[in-house]
Amino acid sequence: MEPTVRDYQEKGVRFIYVYKTLAHPDWNNYIAPFSIEERLMHIAEAKRTLGTKAEWLCDTMDNELAQALGSAPNSEFIIDPDGVIVRAHGWSNPYRLRRELEELIGPVENPTRLEDLNMPEPEPLAAAPEGVLDPIERPEFMQAIGTTPLVGEDNQPFYVKLRAEVTRDVLGSGAGKLYLGFLLDPLYHVHWNNDVAPIHVEVSAPEGVAVSPASMDAPEVDAASDADPREFLVDVEGWAEDAELTVSVFYFACNDAEGWCRPVRQEYTLARRPARGAGFTFRQQYEQRMLDGLDWQHGEIPEPEVTASDEQIAALCGNWTMNMAMAQEPYTLSLYVEDGVLTGWSGMEGLNPDISVVSFDGSMLRYLQPYGPNPELVEVEFEGDSLRGFHRSTFGDFPISGTRSE
Repeated sequence: MEPTVRDYQEKGVRFIYVYKTLAHPDWNNYIAPFSIEERLMHIAEAKRTLGTKAEWLCDTMDNELAQALGSAPNSEFIIDPDGVIVRAHGWSNPYRLRRELEELIGPVENPTRLEDLNMPEPEPLAAAPEGVLDPIERPEFMQAIGTTPLVGEDNQPFYVKLRAEVTRDVLGSGAGKLYLGFLLDPLYHVHWNNDVAPIHVEVSAPEGVAVSPASMDAPEVDAASDADPREFLVDVEGWAEDAELTVSVFYFACNDAEGWCRPVRQEYTLARRPARGAGFTFRQQYEQRMLDGLDWQHGEIPEPEVTASDEQIAALCGNWTMNMAMAQEPYTLSLYVEDGVLTGWSGMEGLNPDISVVSFDGSMLRYLQPYGPNPELVEVEFEGDSLRGFHRSTFGDFPISGTRSE
């Protein structure tokens, strides 16, 4: 992206990065901020490590700008001097951006190459060794829930931040598994002090809600200090939709650069609802899959193999409301026939990108969803006015359910 920024800034184009919620809040150890001040700290870190000449704009904590622009995970817009959006994409692509700027403004003589810029190669932030403590095993397809940090009168920073996720049955019935992950925020340059008692966690629940265990200690670690997450998995039952849990955590945080080590007690409330804009963490079991990619992500998009009858295709066409763990809210899949070919679009990214049908045999539809830099495979089986299947993502196989919509 940066060569395009440098070349077209000279032609009067303004490039602006919008900082919104982190799509993957554990990527390179960066943790989702709790305040606008922490978001500005992230922008300062991005300026330091990335070396870009583009401007930065910080969205509100409610991501109002991102929502107004469609809530796509990595969107890109070209806006003309009159404020009209002339190009819009759900996923940014620097090569496509240059082509479009060439069409709209004109080509650049002697385009800048990335190797000409001597860009920095930032290392992930870490205040202490990592990989000391093995991660816990947790269920697949957990979803982040509403988490509110309770700021004390001393306004002490949350050096450690809670990531709370639940299995889907908790969202449906109020019973299932609750994951509590406490992650050190590297922007504060703190680490665990393992020479004192390990972090202690307590979960308080209103009457009628059972939490087990409700009191937990992290395991003791041989190393004097480390920066690994402290993770817990608990069972909940009877969690009503209007009830909140309170999580209290006690820990010692140390900052070697500033020469202090202090005890900290902080609290959160948890709501039994999906957290809008909480992003998705990279789970360890998918790391190699992400590195390798999926077989069908490389090469040409295959020609569709549709062997279904005309009646079966007609029954499939229309709009479907889709629900998936990876999506923050339901989205629409629209299927139709164009020039005799089964095709459609998906509202998952907010900008209704076209899908590419791979096959349909009368019950199972396989299509490529343009989510991210590479298409990802979706497999859904239709039965009457309902469907079930999987989104085969580089992050894992996310279950899908859906119904026909008007």
